[in-house]
Amino acid sequence: MQSGKKEVLRKFFWFFIGYFFTYGAYYSILLLQSSINIKDGVGVTSASITYGCSVVFSIFLAPILLRVLGERYSAIVAQVTYLIYILANFYPEPYILIPAATLVAVGEATMWPTLLLFTVHYARCYARHGNKDTSAYETMFVGIYFSGYYLSQIFANLLSYGILFGGKNFFGNQNQSTVDFSYCGANDCQDPNATNENIDMYVPTSQITLYLVLGVMAGLLVVSIIVYLTMLKDIDVSLEAVNPETPTSEEAALKDEETKQTSDTTLEGENINTDGVHFKTKNVFTPVLSSIKETFSLLLHPQQLLLAPFALYSGMYLGFIMSDLSRAYGSCLFGVQQIGLNMALHSVAGGIWSMLASSLSSRYGRKVTIMLGFGIDLSCWLFLLFWQPSSQNLGWTYAIYVTTAFASITWITTISDTYIDYFSKKRDIAFVVWNLWVMVGIAVQFGWSTSLCVRTKVYVQIGILCFSILTYGVADYIQKNKAKCG
Repeated sequence: MQSGKKEVLRKFFWFFIGYFFTYGAYYSILLLQSSINIKDGVGVTSASITYGCSVVFSIFLAPILLRVLGERYSAIVAQVTYLIYILANFYPEPYILIPAATLVAVGEATMWPTLLLFTVHYARCYARHGNKDTSAYETMFVGIYFSGYYLSQIFANLLSYGILFGGKNFFGNQNQSTVDFSYCGANDCQDPNATNENIDMYVPTSQITLYLVLGVMAGLLVVSIIVYLTMLKDIDVSLEAVNPETPTSEEAALKDEETKQTSDTTLEGENINTDGVHFKTKNVFTPVLSSIKETFSLLLHPQQLLLAPFALYSGMYLGFIMSDLSRAYGSCLFGVQQIGLNMALHSVAGGIWSMLASSLSSRYGRKVTIMLGFGIDLSCWLFLLFWQPSSQNLGWTYAIYVTTAFASITWITTISDTYIDYFSKKRDIAFVVWNLWVMVGIAVQFGWSTSLCVRTKVYVQIGILCFSILTYGVADYIQKNKAKCG
């Protein structure tokens, strides 16, 4: 039993290393987009295109990649698109950055559901050698996964901060403009005149330091690609603990035979997964049509529609952090080099809370975690709305980055875990649909980043948060009734 656990942990370690470098490198550059490419809004425009296209790709492409290429190569393809996007920032002209942003949309649509599938797989493999319920291990591994995500942000953002801060000191600009705080915080409306007056706060003093940041992050992604090429294996559900809700291999084989008999064309199938994790076939049209049909079917599922506002909100929250918090409450106040330090602090808090939230949810249920998150989140929005930054109270920004981490990780872990619970028989499609709504939320935030004042966005966030709490309550009520009847 102990040797089995060690083997699972060994595989999970290499999986962890790969996504640690991948997420750290890509998102540290993404966080800089609203600042380093602030002129003409090229940075936020490219990010909006990425997440807007990800919505379409989540429906039509991600399920196909998962079922045709398998989980391993789907993850590697996503990593390659991340690398291309980082390299495009060496020459961030619209005709370079926007095509790269469109390409990385494939990676964004694929990477999150793929890696969550791996995480649940390792949890179930570990459960086979443990003495707890499978769901307890799933919650634990999902918590570790998101903690790893936040640790990657700490590592990469501190690297970014160190390079940009060192560059500022080495290539110091003695003529740097005085900051007008009245254009920061909730009053940040992306006024072109204000942006030009404070341009030194948004862009590095020297391009050399920016190129060094891009080069280091590209190197991390190359390492992560090599790790997955050499160490990562496709999911094998035969190694997982038996789940009573999962069909047996005989049932899956019977279902496979019935599917082939009713098909217009008799083709040789290949390895239909017993838990719907992935499906490979020699005829590409079979998984294409099947995946699209299942995705739309789940999108229209009543409980999914009730969970959708929360998934959308969690994406909008992430988009706000990446596009507005990093600029209006970061570079606008301190300079672009401060983004790395602020986001590292944000990630430290998020990593700690990820583990605590998972334990809290396992012990007391998701409702307790959600209500706690709601209280923290609402308080944070109100503070962002009414706080007036000045040179005497800038220390409050650190509290902002800590509390937004608490709220963000609460929604991401809780809602993804809810999708696992509600749609356990179609995990791959459920993760794709969850990821789709997150992408929509991020795309919306980046899309209107230069059009709306931060104050207006905060009011919108508060409204969607309250609505999401109500719809989640209805979904939870339905799920409890189903459990009683089942």
